[in-house]
Amino acid sequence: MQTFKNQNEAELIEVKFDSSEINHKKDDLKGWREKAVSRALEELGIDYRYEPKEYQFQLHKLGINSKYKPDFVLDAYYKEKGFDKQVIIETHTKFDWYYIKRMKEFSKEYNNFKLIFVMPLLTNKGLSKQQLNYLNRFSIVLTINETNEKSKNKNRVKNNYQNDNKIKHMANKLKDSLTKLPLNDYYHNPIKNSKELLRKY
Repeated sequence: MQTFKNQNEAELIEVKFDSSEINHKKDDLKGWREKAVSRALEELGIDYRYEPKEYQFQLHKLGINSKYKPDFVLDAYYKEKGFDKQVIIETHTKFDWYYIKRMKEFSKEYNNFKLIFVMPLLTNKGLSKQQLNYLNRFSIVLTINETNEKSKNKNRVKNNYQNDNKIKHMANKLKDSLTKLPLNDYYHNPIKNSKELLRKY
């Protein structure tokens, strides 16, 4: 396990940000949920890299190697136990014990990252208390109600409009959730909702 004695040591595997690379894979976003995450981050002014690199680690109890490519690695940090941990946002809808324990092993091996799972409400309801408790030991779970009350009865609306509406709805929900977390930028400045920032100027 890679345990870091100080922040400089952790930076050896930190995802670095360069202006030419930020958000460089935006066109590769796989679905509307990832597009919603992208929109939320951009509206909050948080730079990210999409699937920037692949990490290898070992599932010790099974004695096998595994690998993981994060969805979103943010230029944002979560303060935990005296360290600023670089934030990973993972949009995932299917959780089983194998996946949960695999992600636990990743977080142990690369403990300079903080995992945030963005989870639909229906997925959350399908998990057992034991699974949710286990997830909360090493990650943050943000549960998003993907149902938009304003549009769920509009059965004749075109698919493109429905997707745009879902993206906007989820992005707004996610922004609200993220701004409640103790997130800082690289310079240790708190990340706040863009509306709050606008009121200052």
